[in-house]
Amino acid sequence: MKTECPTTARLRHRKDWPSWLIQLKFQAHQHDIWEYIDPTAPPNASDPTQRILYIPKIDELVSWRQVQLKEQYSRELRAAYSARARGSPQQPLPPAPAVVTHDDVREEFIARLVEYYEAVVERDDIRKEYRTVWNWVHATVDASVLSAARATAAAEDDCSLRGVVRALRGRFGPARDREGSVVRRLFLGRVLVRRALKRVKALAKDPAHRVQPQTYTVPSFLKLPNEMLFHIISFLELHDQFILRQTCKDMQILLQKDWRLLFTRLAVSQKLDFLAGLAFTSPNHWVCGGCHLLHRIDTNDIPWHLLRTCPYDTNRACFLSRFDIRESHVQLALKLMRLKTAANQEYLKKIMSPFTFEYAPSPGQKTKTSFHAAPKVIADRFILYTQRALSYPQGLGVWQVSERICRHIGGSESGVGPPTEFGKAIKLAVNQPGIEVNGHCSRCLIDYSIILGPGPDRLTIRAWYDYGSYKSPNDKSWTAPVYGTSNTYSPGPKVYRDSGSIRMLYATGTTLGNVR
Repeated sequence: MKTECPTTARLRHRKDWPSWLIQLKFQAHQHDIWEYIDPTAPPNASDPTQRILYIPKIDELVSWRQVQLKEQYSRELRAAYSARARGSPQQPLPPAPAVVTHDDVREEFIARLVEYYEAVVERDDIRKEYRTVWNWVHATVDASVLSAARATAAAEDDCSLRGVVRALRGRFGPARDREGSVVRRLFLGRVLVRRALKRVKALAKDPAHRVQPQTYTVPSFLKLPNEMLFHIISFLELHDQFILRQTCKDMQILLQKDWRLLFTRLAVSQKLDFLAGLAFTSPNHWVCGGCHLLHRIDTNDIPWHLLRTCPYDTNRACFLSRFDIRESHVQLALKLMRLKTAANQEYLKKIMSPFTFEYAPSPGQKTKTSFHAAPKVIADRFILYTQRALSYPQGLGVWQVSERICRHIGGSESGVGPPTEFGKAIKLAVNQPGIEVNGHCSRCLIDYSIILGPGPDRLTIRAWYDYGSYKSPNDKSWTAPVYGTSNTYSPGPKVYRDSGSIRMLYATGTTLGNVR
């Protein structure tokens, strides 16, 4: 049976805080929601009133199962090719993955649907108990005090009951944080245990020898008050706190959190920024924007290799069926160039190696069609140069040139309507052989040039791509020009740079123009 405490206002001054906090804990434990009110919880702890449950959908389960089968097929296919390369020509290739139907996932869908309805009932029960405790707080705290606490919580972007209690604790609680006191006691206890163990070991070696106690030197940083340490650490990004936690046991105690739970509650963009921060200093991993995980380096994942490390790594700059630049290439090239780790320099050379491919000429065609690509890392940016040499017989219409520069430039032209800007550039180059026509994309970081010559049937299209410094999978310099979900059915993000600056950067290494 749940009991109710009197509702007379009893929190007006600092002296009222200890007894009021005890009654609050009693109320919260009676209603089994203390974990949602505890003011010592991490700042990103969940608020039950704002919890959004995911409704399972059978089509998404079908897609997810299909992706899993494709991923398994990719691994088996990679293993088969590796076995053949080692001298096992009889190694059979795995069969293609079967098509997943609704019947294949119906049982799993029903199970998830049951879990969803159970979660809805549980959430509603928690909200009911949560509202009861909220009403108790509203009735037992002075109106002016509660109003100020709500304003403080709103300024901290946490309007939940936990945020209000945290604001009340900051105003009326003791000067030394309770969590900080626990951390200090654990730290001092560990120091005393270490001293005792050293003394016991010394006595065991030579009982007659008088052991002089050795003083433990506490780092100056840890001599600061815990409140100051927590304040300094709060200025760090979440991934920096995670890396700092791994430096020593003292930092593990100070930064003790449920990191797995904290990561699952982050938004997608925050997850990617967190993983990108971890991968920035890790020489053997890269962050995947498709599956939101860290992957180990696969030295077989190179621009002219058909197999990808991750089947979800679909964002790519595709030029040929046998050559494309993926986010793993850009990210790892920039990082390996920066870290200069000897173990991965061979893999870096593979990514940055120039690539050339020539098509066999068609019957009656004199000029070969060829493609050439040469990446560089300049000013901590991944720059790619491409050159397409096309056969352009006399009398060929502009609309018959279907080359594409990026998602926004090129492609098949219509012979009926007016030509696009790229089509106009090709027409201008054809009408004045030997004179280069320059242009750039208005949405992404690309410069290009078109020239007809040296022969009358040779059309050369050059392009310079700037894929940025890749601080995160959300970097617009990467997402704007590539083929991906963000710009397949819409123009996507837009990044502007001065025309011709990318070409100049590739040729001379000079500073780029302004980005807007």
